Amino acid sequence: MSTAKMLALAAALSVAPLAKGELIHHWKLDESSGTTALNSIGGINGVLGGASAWAAGRLGNGFKTSGSTLGYVNNGNVPLTNTFSLSFWVKPEDVTLDWRNMVSKHDGPDGSRSFWVGQKDTDGYMRFGLYFNGTTETPLDTSAAVIASGQWSLVTAMWDESSKVQSLYVNGQLAASAVRSGQSFAFPRSSNLLFSTNNMNSGTVVGVGSWARFPGTLDDVAIWNSILTPGQIKAMASAPAVDGIAHYHAGNFRTLFAAHDTNFAFEIGTKRWTRVTGLGGAEGSIATVPNGHTIQFTSAGTGVAALSRVSLTADPTHPNLATGGKVDIFDHPSGRISEVDPLISNESIGSANFRPFQTSPGDIYAMLWLTDLVGSDDRSLLRAELAAVGGGTYDLLSSSDPAWAQLQANHAGFDTLIRFNNVEIGGAFNWDFASRTDVRIDQIAIVTTGAPVPEPSGILVLAAVGALLRRSRR
Repeated sequence: MSTAKMLALAAALSVAPLAKGELIHHWKLDESSGTTALNSIGGINGVLGGASAWAAGRLGNGFKTSGSTLGYVNNGNVPLTNTFSLSFWVKPEDVTLDWRNMVSKHDGPDGSRSFWVGQKDTDGYMRFGLYFNGTTETPLDTSAAVIASGQWSLVTAMWDESSKVQSLYVNGQLAASAVRSGQSFAFPRSSNLLFSTNNMNSGTVVGVGSWARFPGTLDDVAIWNSILTPGQIKAMASAPAVDGIAHYHAGNFRTLFAAHDTNFAFEIGTKRWTRVTGLGGAEGSIATVPNGHTIQFTSAGTGVAALSRVSLTADPTHPNLATGGKVDIFDHPSGRISEVDPLISNESIGSANFRPFQTSPGDIYAMLWLTDLVGSDDRSLLRAELAAVGGGTYDLLSSSDPAWAQLQANHAGFDTLIRFNNVEIGGAFNWDFASRTDVRIDQIAIVTTGAPVPEPSGILVLAAVGALLRRSRR
């Protein structure tokens, strides 16, 4: 059994190599009770110490400390070498407090220190300190206030072992950067990875200087084994303000990056994301479009699209396939039986497909009723894109083709006609209009021409035989 070519511009694009970067640790900090901070990817869970609480975070729950007797999370000796990116959301309680550790890995003696990120000694300023030799700090400080008391910020600290660049982003903007020629972060350090402190002392005195604990809330701490691009960082910082993806955490963005880098489609919840080109926004921008969202990761207009609001029916009078069950299509007395499988929900596209069951190959005609929801009418552009990648598997037929008039007699009003050429038994095609996110499928009808399967006994007849080209529609 063969599978007919996927109806998507994405199918015409060459498949890019798998992304080199990967999310290697992810503490969502979404717990509501207990003393364990689960690591959803790396498997190294954190343990809470001192006075702390689970509270409302930026994305779900978060880890909160307050006042002068502060708790922390101890994740143990998390291995970290070479190129890495550290990202986390933070809401400081008081930015006037000096030298407060948000995330650190330098609690041990000389030779065992790695880095720390936190508040500096000037209100709202931050520092990202690296210890290339395990002992001596190489500080990277912001030149202005970048965080505020009671305000959420996305902090991203990165070291690029190849370019020797140490950088710090806050809220998607580059806050500090320096080239460290001759330095290397290739050697492992045995210090513990800590949240909200660099000190596990159980006493009530939190200390000053490099031992000071951080009062505030942390959320969604993630470590990547690659450098995040400016567009990726900006998108992560912008997502919480966008309806529909407001709760996307680092794990979701890992999936989005894979959709962009590999040109494969990925599902996040009820949304399907695929790589697209020609986006018109700024690097890192997120736009809400009629069928979902687009996220532009590059300055060249390349990113991913979620096609989320889809109305797909086999007939306007019947339930929407986006939320209904499988539709069996019968054409009696020929016994021709096919099925249209449903979308996962009304916020997903590409999951439905049509499976023509025939006893021999035959042409299959797919009629689509398309609607362009906003702006100029892109349906003709979409048809041209589909025609360009059809090859020998399918053709887009024009209104001058004899089949068009024949099919209109029983299926009036369709605007797009696709013929799948000599499709074998059990062939399938998917629809995915990621390149034209404002185009929606309102209705679909299918006609098969291969030898029919025998009519099963006891099946309800839902359609009569059509003329010339037998019709199968519901």
